[in-house]
Amino acid sequence: MTRFAAALALALVVGCATAPPEPAAPAGPKRREYIGFSFDEPSDPRWVFVAAEEGPSAVVLWRTLDNPAHTFYVRVALGLRDKALDTPEALLAEMGPKLEAIPASAKLVSASVSGLTRQGQLCLRIDRVSSRDPLVTTYHGFYCNHPSDPRLGIYLIYSQQGKAADIDPALDAEGEKFLAGVSIDVRPGVPAH
Repeated sequence: MTRFAAALALALVVGCATAPPEPAAPAGPKRREYIGFSFDEPSDPRWVFVAAEEGPSAVVLWRTLDNPAHTFYVRVALGLRDKALDTPEALLAEMGPKLEAIPASAKLVSASVSGLTRQGQLCLRIDRVSSRDPLVTTYHGFYCNHPSDPRLGIYLIYSQQGKAADIDPALDAEGEKFLAGVSIDVRPGVPAH
């Protein structure tokens, strides 16, 4: 037997004796990391990242809908304030009026801003509805202190706009689910407690 034939026979024996490769584990959702926060990328293809609104510390995702006159989006953004707001009273006094503000041409239907904690961070819950005939705009979410700097705050909101009949509670549920999946991170991969 020639060396080539022996090598070929050995390769066939060894190749047949090796176990087939394990199938790859199904990939989970892709984790998107930004400065100060992270979240799992939505698996629903109707969510679209708005490139013009995305940066190292901010992201906007639009959810495509059947009705072009009805819009729905989520926004998460880290921002710097002039001063630290380290008590519920200070946070509410400074940020509450800003969170309740609406355009001068709109009419405020309802607004609620209340204090709570999220991941150990002082936050405000925002629920606001305004109208500018014939459109209604809903705005829900959180504004939280960020643990990396007492002057930083993070917005986590979702909003719908459309005729009153278009406003869909199922989209609100989808927005709440998205916001629940956003982690306030001290640094990439390290959630706040």
